[in-house]
Amino acid sequence: MTYIVVLTWNGWNDTEECLRTLLPAAGGGIRILLVDNGSADGTPEKVRRSFPEVEVIENGKNLGFPAGNNVGIREALVRGAEFVILLNNDTAVDKEFARELIDAAAPDKKVGMATSKIYFYDRPDVIWFAGGDFSPWTGRSRHAGFGKVDRGQYDNVGQIGRPCACSLLVTRAFLEDVGLMSEDLFLYGEEIDWAIRARKKGYKCVLAPRSKVRHKGAASTGGGQSGNYLYYSVRNMLRVLNTHARIGFYPLNALRNLLVVTSFAVSVFTLKVELGNGLRNVWHGARDYWKGVSGPRRRERNAVDRA
Repeated sequence: MTYIVVLTWNGWNDTEECLRTLLPAAGGGIRILLVDNGSADGTPEKVRRSFPEVEVIENGKNLGFPAGNNVGIREALVRGAEFVILLNNDTAVDKEFARELIDAAAPDKKVGMATSKIYFYDRPDVIWFAGGDFSPWTGRSRHAGFGKVDRGQYDNVGQIGRPCACSLLVTRAFLEDVGLMSEDLFLYGEEIDWAIRARKKGYKCVLAPRSKVRHKGAASTGGGQSGNYLYYSVRNMLRVLNTHARIGFYPLNALRNLLVVTSFAVSVFTLKVELGNGLRNVWHGARDYWKGVSGPRRRERNAVDRA
């Protein structure tokens, strides 16, 4: 049994299109479970009305990306799932995307994660993600193939350094051994945290090149062009690296922390974000890490409390 977990937080138009492409991929032991993180646009009711075959769980408030997905993962495991696929709601999928993910993971018990080859939504032959890695020194992550026309050049990549939770299969064995997503991150950095934990347990992450997904790109958060991206990326990468890859020699670890903050500060100059706002969010992310802040940042926390 395989469950596809689609997490939503508003964005009904994206969700509707996603589910219309997803339904043909279901059936034959593959089921869809939509988890709603307190949408204010009536998404749960609209899904029940338009897609009665899709099961809906309502969290009632915005739990964040990891905790929201974990609700769906736990439910899938209770129902006997051997595989759980996490899928962003701002995607459109090929009919065989789920079966290709399963085929990539099933033969090898040490494959804990398999991720789709992901394309730009409006340029279906241009790659958005075909594998990736990250730097333990700067905290920055790289998407292999980003912006390149797909000519099959990444079809034999196999094992990769980090997955992409936009379309990600995880196995039951992996979840029971490594655990679920780290909920204190709230947004961004979850895949890298998972990848490091997986590696420590001896699990592999692979690219499933025939599993194809088109992605609109962080429709609900603004993605890499937003202040939230900078805030959470800085705070969470400092947390992940100092939790799982801490350098024993304190001055060297402090230097690494400084490099993480500096690399994101420099990136502000290349993003479509106002300079002062971008640098302010980088600083706030670093400050809140050192203060031990986790979960939603203050303004999101207040919004959640009012939900």
